[in-house]
Amino acid sequence: MDRLEKLKDELMALSAKDRGELATFLLDSLDTPGLELSQEEWEAEMARRNAEIRAGTAVGHPVEEVIEELRKKYG
Repeated sequence: MDRLEKLKDELMALSAKDRGELATFLLDSLDTPGLELSQEEWEAEMARRNAEIRAGTAVGHPVEEVIEELRKKYG
């Protein structure tokens, strides 16, 4: 078993709360220039997306498709 798979197995033993905290830590550790939004900016973006969904203008993709694309890109 490779190191990453072993680590995943060990991390699954953590509580959901601890895994959530770890996920936040890991996401915050990624270098994502330009994604530093204020609370107000996030709220405005969520309101915009919600409005698109309600208006029927949002374009959705099946989760399986999105995950596959992410695996290809970052996997």
